[in-house]
Amino acid sequence: MDARLHDLLWSQEPAGITAVLPLLPEGTGRLLATVISIGPAERPALWVTIALHLDQLGLTLSPWVAFRLALDLLPLAADRAVVYRMRAEWLARIGHDDQAERDQGLAMRMVRQQPCRAVMELADASGAVVCVQSSPEEFKHLIRGFRSPLLCDPLRDPSQTKLSFLAADVPEYGLPVDLSFLIVDAEGRPLLQVECDVLQDSHLGCRSSAIEIIGLSPAGEAAVPLALRQLEHLAQWSGVDDIRLQLWDDQPRPALAQWIAGFPHVSRRMRRATIDLAEGMDGILANFRQTSRNLARWGQRALEFTSSWQGGETELAHVYRTMVADSGRRSAEGEDDLLAHVGRGEFALYGCRDAQRWLAVVMVSFHADVVNYGGSARAADQVKSALPALMYHVVADAKQRGFRQFCLGDLHEDPSFSSKLRSIAAFKAGFTQAFRCGQWCDVAAGWPHRSVRLGG
Repeated sequence: MDARLHDLLWSQEPAGITAVLPLLPEGTGRLLATVISIGPAERPALWVTIALHLDQLGLTLSPWVAFRLALDLLPLAADRAVVYRMRAEWLARIGHDDQAERDQGLAMRMVRQQPCRAVMELADASGAVVCVQSSPEEFKHLIRGFRSPLLCDPLRDPSQTKLSFLAADVPEYGLPVDLSFLIVDAEGRPLLQVECDVLQDSHLGCRSSAIEIIGLSPAGEAAVPLALRQLEHLAQWSGVDDIRLQLWDDQPRPALAQWIAGFPHVSRRMRRATIDLAEGMDGILANFRQTSRNLARWGQRALEFTSSWQGGETELAHVYRTMVADSGRRSAEGEDDLLAHVGRGEFALYGCRDAQRWLAVVMVSFHADVVNYGGSARAADQVKSALPALMYHVVADAKQRGFRQFCLGDLHEDPSFSSKLRSIAAFKAGFTQAFRCGQWCDVAAGWPHRSVRLGG
């Protein structure tokens, strides 16, 4: 009965749940019948009540799913913390102390407290791990001793991007935890760099994107298996199922492919879009999509352009935030934070207008010799979109300032991504014909709480 109810709750098929109601005590059956019919906002509390009812019946599989279904419906970290603590108490009561400890750690991160458990640093003949969580001073000393290839990577910059991510205080997020590590040889020389972190209870990744394992010397490839074992430990330590890895088609790694094949995993095709700023502006414009190219030419004649380099950053920041809000989106940066980044020279804002009003604003960030497209917003009622013209102006300015590359970012084109992400990908792909192809691979190497029965 417990196993059957576990599977039916997990499937959330109303017909299946209805069929099992006669087998349950009247109170529990009534609760399950109610949860099918009420709105999403009321369901989390009811799922928790159902979990406690199922526990009182002596069941040990189905309460797990009921708690999980409550968590899946709660966007705010503080609310999730309450459910994690309740589930931890239940797990400890039925003798699953290791998973109870995991849930207590998750609850602490949801309310922005550091978990108490220590991160292990693994070692073998290929090298030894130095993790920022366990050896912060040694890690900082080592990472200052070499120029990381990731300084040019807008998504994974271990300085600027990391600091912004770790400083974020968003109610939905809880505490972001940095779990980055290096693998060093017997003399303490870095062989591999792995920037990784965890946000809420989703996956082990890197600034909400995927992890890349970066070789720092020819000897580094021999240490890839050690890096993967360390990632497994970090996923289990942080209480998440999945490790999200970036794999590039032009960089095959047999050890990585073999490890991925040993776990359930889901792969999604990705492309990273870039513009080579060594090319002339005529060639760069020729690589725009035809519609974007025509709009860029029109805008150069008809619009006025400015940037935060020229002053007026306060107005540009306000216009950007207003346009984002008017579009129904939420800006990742508050206005004050945005201005602080601009003041430190980490971000810049570009805007364009006609004689009457602002039409569009683009935000970029700077990572070594790469300029990264960070976001854009436009007035909603434009007859002609001003964004292609503004993007052309931004790219031209980056080229004039001596940057090597303009990075448009990863394109979320796989059908499994939301229509919004696919639409953004189509917009970005309209400005270049230069793509690096690869995939994001979510590997279920952590705690088995989504698809495996508790204790099974």
